[in-house]
Amino acid sequence: MTIRLRLTLLYAGLFFLAGSALLIGMYRLTLQALDLPQIQARIERQRAEDPDGPQYRVLQAQLDERHHALQIVRNQMWRALAVVTVAAALLGWLVAWRALRPVRRIAEAAQRASAATLSERLDLRGPPDELHALAATFDAMLDRLQTAFETQRRFAGDVSHELRTPLATMRAAAELSIANPNASSSERELGEAVRAGVDRSEQLIDRLLVLARSESTLLDRAPLDLADIAGESLAHAARAAGMAGITIEDAPLDPAPALGDPMLLERLCDNLIENAIRYNRPDRGGWLRVTTGMHPTPTVCVENSGPIIPRGDVDRLFAPFQRGSRAGAPLSQPGAGLGLAIVRAVTDAHGGSVTAEPRVEGGLSVLVTLPGP
Repeated sequence: MTIRLRLTLLYAGLFFLAGSALLIGMYRLTLQALDLPQIQARIERQRAEDPDGPQYRVLQAQLDERHHALQIVRNQMWRALAVVTVAAALLGWLVAWRALRPVRRIAEAAQRASAATLSERLDLRGPPDELHALAATFDAMLDRLQTAFETQRRFAGDVSHELRTPLATMRAAAELSIANPNASSSERELGEAVRAGVDRSEQLIDRLLVLARSESTLLDRAPLDLADIAGESLAHAARAAGMAGITIEDAPLDPAPALGDPMLLERLCDNLIENAIRYNRPDRGGWLRVTTGMHPTPTVCVENSGPIIPRGDVDRLFAPFQRGSRAGAPLSQPGAGLGLAIVRAVTDAHGGSVTAEPRVEGGLSVLVTLPGP
């Protein structure tokens, strides 16, 4: 039940109670004015003295007329109360709509609020009442949120620049060492190790920035098809899967039109497929399968073979910096434990849901569901 309806019922109920009390009071005053008990007493005395006399018949006629008049007054009063109560309910409905209009504006502004629309303000006009104070408080909150988002963006940009500059220097030094014809084999191996470390650090920075962005809000929404995005991610991962000895099974990529951020959703599919390759069992015919479709909203599902995962460990895999076990591979190999955390953050930013089910034979089945376009 909406607040507007509750206020309308409250107005109508209070008016009905007040009107009923007023009518009851008027009815009692009318009874006193008609003096029915006195007339009834005179009739009783006349009946005892002369029941067939003209005086008795006159008094009885007067009593009947006053009873009839009283009944008419009573019926008219209740009819008038019903009509006026309905009119009060309609008036209360309009008054409640007007009184709650600032609240609707605040609710609409809260629904529209995002990193791209935090500059909008209510700037509510009117008397300095409680609703005006609420609107001013909401505008002040938007000011603080806008400042926080702008600070976060500047911080992310500054951190990215500050971290990438020394990494670029390290990469250049490592590549010079590798390309130096006079370098020894140990120097080249050291250069390769440094370059691999730089690559991993750059990937970690990229993923941290994507995680921070996706956990805040969506900046861009565009029509897209999850089937196209998943197909591109599979094409990019084909070489890595082949080198890892993982077979990509043929599966239908049915159309799954959605509305979202193409870059974030591409990273979502990339992470799901990279995890399916990394945490697999190439020694036992490792495979992965990707499907898309409408069920009934856009979905993408990534399944893979791999080690058996206890059901109680599934939720932990979606936390940042949590990594699963890799069959036959030490945990020191590439992977920062942000893949599924980014998947969940991107899904939440799109208003969707992600679920993971461990397969009985080993491996994981991850299903991402997005709202319809």
